[in-house]
Amino acid sequence: MMKKIITSMIRPKLEYAAVVWSPSSKKDIRLEQILRIARKMVPELKDLTSEERLKEMGLPTLQDRRERGDLITMYKIVNGIEKIDKQDLVVVN
Repeated sequence: MMKKIITSMIRPKLEYAAVVWSPSSKKDIRLEQILRIARKMVPELKDLTSEERLKEMGLPTLQDRRERGDLITMYKIVNGIEKIDKQDLVVVN
């Protein structure tokens, strides 16, 4: 039940426009702390480490999701799916 709550209600709000505001340093990452607290609410996983909880619930880290989102956005820019002038942003070899 908690996995559904995290993936459908909490994570989308935390990841909204992540490509624009993506943190540049570790100290800026507060969202992972919010999800860590939510994952601790699962009684069966309370004694596990954060990484073990992620594996048990089958969830990727927010860093992994941000990297995936960045790659998808770059793909869209390079292939003309996004209406952005790629000459200013991307050097294609």
